[in-house]
Amino acid sequence: MPRFAMASDCDETLYFRRRIPAILSQDIDAVRDLRAAGGLFGICTGRPYHGVLDAIGGQLRFDFHICTSGAHILDGNGETLCEHKLERSTAARLWQLGKTMPFMVVQANGRLYSPRPTSSFQIFVREFEEIPGDCFLGVSFYVETQEQAAEMAAMINSTWSGSVSAFYNSICLDIVSHSVSKGKALLDVKHRLGIGCMAAIGDSFNDLPMLRAADISFTFPYAPEELRKTASHIVPSVAAALKIMEGSIDD
Repeated sequence: MPRFAMASDCDETLYFRRRIPAILSQDIDAVRDLRAAGGLFGICTGRPYHGVLDAIGGQLRFDFHICTSGAHILDGNGETLCEHKLERSTAARLWQLGKTMPFMVVQANGRLYSPRPTSSFQIFVREFEEIPGDCFLGVSFYVETQEQAAEMAAMINSTWSGSVSAFYNSICLDIVSHSVSKGKALLDVKHRLGIGCMAAIGDSFNDLPMLRAADISFTFPYAPEELRKTASHIVPSVAAALKIMEGSIDD
């Protein structure tokens, strides 16, 4: 039974798309040291599973994957442990709302669908009815400003209460089933894997449920004030967080 584990957000926490290298070598080394000491390391992100693979590639292996803001939980081999689905009718309503946004993507049946694709991973569809199946895990909107994302998340959480939960990260808005959050998924993984102490690190507003659910939590000097007030520690890197966590466990 693992005594401790770390769950890390992906973008601007572990993976920096505008930086070379995108993942710090010191973070990679620290994760390997964590595993050598008997700990686990996983990802907790708004990205879908294949989006994690696209970003991280073979640079790191994860012992668990919390994807789509907690709607999809997978083990270290990428096998699904748990899915929280949106009703097809709910996804259809979100599609209509998203058609007014600069960008929208729907995660369904293990794929991404969009009326305005921006990558080869996204399948072009003109209308919602073109999306097959009933396994809808999330819908994401991109808006113009963080303020707009915050206002829209508040509106959706208020008017769609009991149906969906909306989380925002900068100008991205992720919408999942009402029973879902990164924090709930973190506790699910802790229980499933029998983890004694679960740590978490993240950089933006959608990470707040995860930081609150963790036994030890970390964020960065550049994170919003609310995260800095919530986290147990403010650190410069994932590697620094892992060092503090292992010291806390030893104590």
